Amino acid sequence: MDNKGNIYIADVGDNFEIRFEHRIHKIEEPKNLEAVDNLKVIETIDVHYHEGACNCEALCLNSKNQLMLITKSTQLTRVYLYDGTTWREHQTLDIKGCVTASDINDHGELALLTYQGIYIFIENSKGEWQEKKYIPAQVGQQSEAICWSQGDLIVTNEQTQIYRINPR
Repeated sequence: MDNKGNIYIADVGDNFEIRFEHRIHKIEEPKNLEAVDNLKVIETIDVHYHEGACNCEALCLNSKNQLMLITKSTQLTRVYLYDGTTWREHQTLDIKGCVTASDINDHGELALLTYQGIYIFIENSKGEWQEKKYIPAQVGQQSEAICWSQGDLIVTNEQTQIYRINPR
């Protein structure tokens, strides 16, 4: 959710890296959950990676309210930023494993979930992410969702299990 209360829904996954068109839909947060059939799309953002087809499952907003995509790769994890008109590669991260989800808390800590564990990063004065901590996580198979909640991390997996992890 951005600082204006909008929600972003991303269609950016591409496990086989064959798609060249991806989209992110920006919608107003519904005030009435029973009226979700009438969601208003405020904006549709096309995503194009300069290196071609790319897999991504992690989307979040940084401290400047810019959209960030973090790629899911066994080779090189890339962070892309959206400036309102174009996507650009911002930096690469040394991640062991595929990033499947991300979230940033109110203190600016970026949590990246992989199948092997959780990486916590902080943003330096240059706007680059530096690793702060790695948490080997025993959170079941195919963990693919993460969010900060009251200082803890909530992780879910495709087997419908939910875990609360204290990152401190």
